[in-house]
Amino acid sequence: MRLLITFADAKRLIGRKYSDPVIQKEKMLWPFKVVAGINDKPMIIVKYKGQEKHLCVEEVSSMVFT
Repeated sequence: MRLLITFADAKRLIGRKYSDPVIQKEKMLWPFKVVAGINDKPMIIVKYKGQEKHLCVEEVSSMVFT
């Protein structure tokens, strides 16, 4: 099963901390998992070639444009 990460969803994470109340409320609605990274930075979890990867929002955003 493939999960769709929309640019609009990912963009809402930019500049926010994982502990931000907006992130905590909306993460339940997204079809992807978000966890806390270093310095409380939100990280998106994706599966790629059978491995779980933790990507920051900027990495996901750059993938959308390439």
